[in-house]
Amino acid sequence: MLRARCISEGIRAVYPGCVVGVYTPEEVQDFSPAPATKDMGMVEEVKAAELPQESDGAYALYVPGNPDPYNRYHTVDEWLQGYVDMIARIHHSQKMPDDVKAEKIDSLKVCNMDMIDSLDSLGKAKIKANMVKAGVPLSPKSELSPLNPEVVHSVTIS
Repeated sequence: MLRARCISEGIRAVYPGCVVGVYTPEEVQDFSPAPATKDMGMVEEVKAAELPQESDGAYALYVPGNPDPYNRYHTVDEWLQGYVDMIARIHHSQKMPDDVKAEKIDSLKVCNMDMIDSLDSLGKAKIKANMVKAGVPLSPKSELSPLNPEVVHSVTIS
């Protein structure tokens, strides 16, 4: 019996994946009793960030220069889609130059920063995914061509 225990302990020490946590009934009988529960003290309750809602439960979408909501949505997903639609309308506008578009998109983000900051990582990922679906680049660099035609690349072979 001692020889078998020695072999099983050696295998567990050297290659524990081989026995995958399986014990014999005799080994289980020799386990030391579970330690008594330990008092860890009081728990501090951490509340999740609450989404900014209007008094009727709607989520407001604001535009720059207007203290009143531009639109109100009843779910977070509707608000996300409305926000992305607004960004897409600005981005695809033919009436504004690119620098004005970027400025308007930034100011729209600032107006709605309370809502954006209160979103979890999934909500922020949904914004980015919906922006890509709407054809809006996530960064200004993505609109640029990977190769600038004015720059000539030369390769020297020695």
